[in-house]
Amino acid sequence: MKTFIAFASVFLVSLAFASPSQAQDELKSRTVQFEDLDLSKSEDAAALFARIRGAAKSVCDAYNSRELIRHQQYIACVEVAVSNAVMRVDEPLLTDYFASRSNSGRKVVATIANRR
Repeated sequence: MKTFIAFASVFLVSLAFASPSQAQDELKSRTVQFEDLDLSKSEDAAALFARIRGAAKSVCDAYNSRELIRHQQYIACVEVAVSNAVMRVDEPLLTDYFASRSNSGRKVVATIANRR
């Protein structure tokens, strides 16, 4: 069964924007399941990316606000969470899909390539 606990990295973002005790209280994660997907197919990689992004938005929702600083925190939280989840899955089509849709995606590709 292919699953992973997504977005433990949200804790790092929380530390950057909150006091340590507040960050501990706000640590959240979501499990993203993808046993039904064949990650050798681009449409399934896109489907997994959508699931990861949805989970990241859910986990980071506490930062979402009309206040500029809070909204920037939300955007940063989602970006870091998605980047880290894509790196953890480490599937070429998912990484390529992410890289084509994100500025930070190029960094993820470089990080994965350096690990190999």
